[in-house]
Amino acid sequence: MRPVAKGQPPQAEYAQYRDALDDLAGQIGLFCSYCEQPIQHAPEVEHVQPKSLEPELERCWENLLLGCKSRNSTKSDKPVDLDRVAMPDSDNTFRGRVFLERGRIGRASGLTDTQVELMGGSEP
Repeated sequence: MRPVAKGQPPQAEYAQYRDALDDLAGQIGLFCSYCEQPIQHAPEVEHVQPKSLEPELERCWENLLLGCKSRNSTKSDKPVDLDRVAMPDSDNTFRGRVFLERGRIGRASGLTDTQVELMGGSEP
């Protein structure tokens, strides 16, 4: 996995959140920000904090990432406690995940209990 560096916002807010797609792809590439697999279908603009729960963040650069359909659907409209999870654009998730066979992702060995909790708990 690679660290995700979105860089400075090309614009602070977009007319429609989907308008951020080209800027996100240009900054981080056409990879899912969560599983790091190349996005094979139409990339989805993913909201870190769900737009249904935080409508004021719907079009803000800081709240947008690219996601594959699978990860975006899995996350759904669940709120994210940024103090309790590792995020690909602000934390070094590179150290915490490893690629397994057939595109699966697992947790790296040697993490502290706190790092394991931040990477999603006891299950890989």
